[in-house]
Amino acid sequence: MLLVTTALEETWGTEDDLLFLGEWCRVYDRRDLWSKRRHQVVGNHWDDRKKLKTDHDYLVELHGRILETLSSELNCYHETAHPQRYWQTILDPWLLTYVAVIWDRWECLRIAFAGHQNLQTVELEPLRSSPGFFDYSDFIQKILGDFWNYGLFLAIIESEYGDRCSKRKAPDGDIDRAGYWQPYARMPHPGSFKHRAVGFLDGFWGKCFPQNRAVIYDAYFSVGNLVKLCLGLGQMPRLFINEFAWPGSIDQPPGFSNRQLLGDKLASVTTATTPFERFLLKRIVNDIPWVYLEGRPALQSRVAKILMKPRAIFTANAHWGNELFKLWCAEQVLRGAKLVTMEHGGSIPPAFSSMSFEESIADKRTTWAIPYHEKHVRLPPNKLPAVDIESTRKHLAVVDYDMPRYNFRAEASPKAGQALAQHEMVCALYASLDQNIRKNLRVRPYPRIPWGWNIRQRLTDRFGPDKVSTGQSYSQFLSQARVIVCTYPQTTFSEAMASGIPTILVYPSHLWETIPEMDSLLVTLRAAKIVLHDPVVAAAHINSIWGSAEGWWNAPETLDARSEFNRLASSSNGDWLKCWTGFIRKMSA
Repeated sequence: MLLVTTALEETWGTEDDLLFLGEWCRVYDRRDLWSKRRHQVVGNHWDDRKKLKTDHDYLVELHGRILETLSSELNCYHETAHPQRYWQTILDPWLLTYVAVIWDRWECLRIAFAGHQNLQTVELEPLRSSPGFFDYSDFIQKILGDFWNYGLFLAIIESEYGDRCSKRKAPDGDIDRAGYWQPYARMPHPGSFKHRAVGFLDGFWGKCFPQNRAVIYDAYFSVGNLVKLCLGLGQMPRLFINEFAWPGSIDQPPGFSNRQLLGDKLASVTTATTPFERFLLKRIVNDIPWVYLEGRPALQSRVAKILMKPRAIFTANAHWGNELFKLWCAEQVLRGAKLVTMEHGGSIPPAFSSMSFEESIADKRTTWAIPYHEKHVRLPPNKLPAVDIESTRKHLAVVDYDMPRYNFRAEASPKAGQALAQHEMVCALYASLDQNIRKNLRVRPYPRIPWGWNIRQRLTDRFGPDKVSTGQSYSQFLSQARVIVCTYPQTTFSEAMASGIPTILVYPSHLWETIPEMDSLLVTLRAAKIVLHDPVVAAAHINSIWGSAEGWWNAPETLDARSEFNRLASSSNGDWLKCWTGFIRKMSA
């Protein structure tokens, strides 16, 4: 049997029986090809949700060990003496994602070889080695694509299963690498005239008013609310378009030096107790993004040109992927500035997510829901609409979900092909609706991602193109809704609840584990039939309320449940401007 690890069809042979390592091999657009081949699909190891939680706890501990060692070794490499928090601000979220990715791929192969003997695989020599990563964004692009994963799977097979899996060469032919060998991120387009004009004005104000007590950057406030907030604080509103433009220009071309010495030191001082850990430590040094090693001098020179020295920094997103901001932020924290990470979306928080990265690097973290960590501070959501959405009350507006084909974190959410199980819930809901309601259904796919499950096309093929929303913003989509159906318990659910339009959440609860602090809320929402987990039951509920959705939405039990949701999960009550200005003043005092 031929083991196929990715969707690269050059590795599929011609007449062999195929063992697909995961559902990600079966790309929807190529179903006419793979459906005609005799094949099996290996079950995903994180279908066992207890294993997912156990693995998460193990990876948290492993990440901590590696972070401690890397911090020390990077101090030696760069001749610095910075604390671990400094390096975690820079290295994560790359590191926490990396250890989970290597573990996931390792476990996928372990499951395959535990259930099958005498496997073969096809070797594509040009994809044997990785070109390296430029930064976190470049890393994410590559690890969610087939080329990089093929190389990783092949490396694991050669390391651990070389005696149980024979290799054969692929037929001669070109491989469409789609830019895979590009060793660094492409520079961004200079932008529209409007963007350049706003950047010029923003830079001009920055020169006139170079110092703000608080830097509020990439914080998910609307421009109007950001202006109100800054003026309420008595400081000039800024977008910091020029200061934190990333990647922008770089002072020297990327080049990956010999990292062997660093790799030897890392392996010698880090205890590896399993074959997986030995494999990880052998590989990791060559997968550290360029900006953290060879590129640091170029990045440091750009940071030195940013003259702002705030007392506090507030961001909802820049601490994830903007390498320039992360280094500047770490430097400012060293000199005493407070760092506040802000929740850029929220609803019913997951039971575990991102290894508490944001709490680890921040002095405080703002949340939409009630605090469940000592560093949490609850404030009015920075993103939700402040007023009800006017709606034509015509459609059943269903919000669908998508995600990458490959796993990339050990989090309490659907993994790999589990996204398709969630999609099938939407299809089952549709099939159980009354005919007149089905005519008025409109579904909004998750914004398309190039490495996802192509949910938009799946919906179009199942329901017809007239049922699938195209080109509408989320608020425009909701403005035609009589009833909203959300299919995952995250930001879109909070936005729908805040809209004033009757809303239902239909989702597979076993794939979205939530914090225990939300247990009582979920009981209340289920009793009011705002939250349902069976699509057939949900359809029956929609059928029963369709003629008087407002009556159900404003019934006493439903109103109580909505009030409880606001109290525990996503309150938009109160004077948001007063709450935020007071908090920012306190943090920047």
